[in-house]
Amino acid sequence: MAKQSKNIIMRSTRGMLGKQIVFKERAGESYVSAAPGPRKNKPLTTEQEAVQEKFSRCVNYASTALKNADTKKAYAAKATRKQTAYNVAFSDAFFAPKVLGMITTGYTGEMGQQIIVQAQDDFKVKAVKITIHNAANELIETGEAIENADGLNWVYTATQANANLAGTKIVAIATDLPGNEGSMETVL
Repeated sequence: MAKQSKNIIMRSTRGMLGKQIVFKERAGESYVSAAPGPRKNKPLTTEQEAVQEKFSRCVNYASTALKNADTKKAYAAKATRKQTAYNVAFSDAFFAPKVLGMITTGYTGEMGQQIIVQAQDDFKVKAVKITIHNAANELIETGEAIENADGLNWVYTATQANANLAGTKIVAIATDLPGNEGSMETVL
């Protein structure tokens, strides 16, 4: 894609010219590129439909998120040199958060003990939810972890006693602003 600058004839030109050249602007810079090729009328594969659906969801999220002044300001603050707040919001909707690890060594089934979860996102992890099931897969407890000041670690404090620790399943689910989820499961 060619970049144009200081061209008084083509300045502020946008769109397609003669089905040959496309003039675009991104982050205050003007670009010239070739026109897209013709679409073939082939039916989409299942994977292509899934990508289109995800892309559409991301576009809708980014457009809606930027209508909120505070959210737009937060995304704009994260934007790099050639990005816009819209690009950051779209990317946030496209990529789910990841649970990187869980530290369960301090949990022995007693109330008040802590489970530490490490979670990250390309923008921000909004919440981390913990569920604890016994070996028979019965729910013992569920609740929200509290974010540490470092923005990576989340701490959950157990509220119920778990007498039989063997086979206990702990699930951590991280959620970001668009509602994407990433999870990790540990069996003790």
